Parts: sequence; structure tokens; C-alpha cells
Amino acid sequence: MDKFGQNYTYKRDGAYVTDPVLNEGFYKFTPGVSVRSNDTSRYYHHGIKNVNALSEQNKTLSAARQYDAFGNVVGSTGAWSGPFGYAGPFGYQEDSDSGLKLLGHRYYDPSTGRFLTRDPEEHGRNWYSYCENEPLTQVDSNGLLPAQGKGGKQDLRSSEFENWTDDQVQDALDELSRKGKLTAEEKKLKEKLQREQKARGARNKRKRKENYYQRPSRPLPVPNRSPRAPYLPSNRYTFDPEPVKRTAQTVSAAVVIYWILSVGSRIVFPPRNLIPVPE
Repeated sequence: MDKFGQNYTYKRDGAYVTDPVLNEGFYKFTPGVSVRSNDTSRYYHHGIKNVNALSEQNKTLSAARQYDAFGNVVGSTGAWSGPFGYAGPFGYQEDSDSGLKLLGHRYYDPSTGRFLTRDPEEHGRNWYSYCENEPLTQVDSNGLLPAQGKGGKQDLRSSEFENWTDDQVQDALDELSRKGKLTAEEKKLKEKLQREQKARGARNKRKRKENYYQRPSRPLPVPNRSPRAPYLPSNRYTFDPEPVKRTAQTVSAAVVIYWILSVGSRIVFPPRNLIPVPE
């Protein structure tokens, strides 16, 4: 529902939330090509990542936009039509009233560069971050896993295998590999499965790396003693006078105690040759 109380019903080219939108009630879309309203078509023009311009049927430019790395509009001309702009080729949908963007399973706020809800897959240590804070090189079409592109093409996970386990993906690939000659549809399916497996492998590798260090549940006990000084080659032949001082003090104290005991015993028990003989 928008600010005017108008409800929209979305029709997608598939059963998943990441499948391309075909109709939202007012606009009709040819995914990645055009938007149509009131029998008038306007055509998308893509950059590397974003839909940067719209043109009319007579080939005149009707609207243009510039975005920063996180999806904030920094410049625009003309009246923009449809929800696709920033990362539009990858399925990002923008709400013109709030400015939020729907990325498959989660809403994203470009003004903060963060998702509104936590990552259900608990990827990384910050479950609200967008594309690992690297939006220039990554996209996140489903709101669950950022993917990095190579050569201008994105290796995205397909929503077709969203509910598949890793073993099911591997089994399907093994079955296709055992076949001798593949049809065009089977070749296309095999390529999708290979991309899916590669993306999952990268995800699992990151998770293993993140889980390698486990934060202790409680602080480790600190010994109640001063730490030992590290060994330094320059201190190898350095003379430390403290042990000598302590030894000298101990010997001096022992000598004094011995003298006191010796003199005291001579006074209390004088020697016989010093006792006077009576006349």
C-alpha cells in the first residue's frame, strides 16, 4: 500500500520472491527491457550495475538518474517510472515513498547502507551489513548472500534451487554428467547448477573461515603475577645487581645474628677461666 492508500498485487515470473516482476497492477514489465503504463512503453538503459536512463518509443530520453555506491540518488532529470533503478538488472525494487529497496527476502535502506532486518543465514559478524560494505563489486539479489561479479557478469545463486540441499545439487550434476549428449535445456540446467554450486562453495568457505575463531564464553583467567620480560639478544650479557644485593643482605643478617648470639652466651655463661677463685 502506498501513501495514497493504493494496494498493489505483484505478478512474478516464477514462484519465488527473487523471480522477475511482470506486473504490479499499474505498471507492466518486460524484465530488464521496458516498463509499460497506459499503453505507453518506456525502455531501460543499463550501466554496469544500475538502470541509468529511460527512453520513450520515439527514442527520446525521458528520465535519467545517478546513484552513489550504496544506492542513494545523487542526481536526476525527468520523471522516473517503475520501481527499478539502482541495481535494477539484478531485481532490486525501490519504494518511491520510503526510498527503501526490496532485495528478495529483506528490505535495504540506502541512506544507512544497512538492511532493516538481520540476515537469516547469519553470514559474517554483522548481520545487517550490505554486500560486506563493498557495493561497487558485489550485489545481493536475494538479500541472503552477496555475490561478486567477474567480467561484468554476476555469479548469482538461482532462486530455482533455493530449497535444494548441497547434496541434491551435486546429485543433479552427477546425473547430467553421466549422460552422453545433453539437450539445450539440459545444458542450460547444468550451467545453472554449476554456478549454484560455485556460489555455495564460496559461501561455505567464508563461513568456515568466520567460524575458525570462536569467541570464549567468559574471559580467560589472568595470572596474578607480573609478566616475564621477553628475551632480547641485547640483554644476554647484561649484569643484574639485584640478586647480588639480596645475597649480601642475607649474609650480613646472618653474621649479625651469629655475633649477637655469641656475645650473649658469653655473658650469660662466662668461661671457667674467667670465674674468680675465692681466697
